[in-house]
Amino acid sequence: MPNVDHLTEIADMLVAKRSYEASVTALSATKDMVTKALEIGR
Repeated sequence: MPNVDHLTEIADMLVAKRSYEASVTALSATKDMVTKALEIGR
């Protein structure tokens, strides 16, 4: 496709990948905290 800037598209994909990884890390940390809270409550 002639109107596509490949470098911009690659940079955008890397930003999206890093954002996804950060979200997964945050979700995992939240899950761990909830699990610990439930263990304390027992």
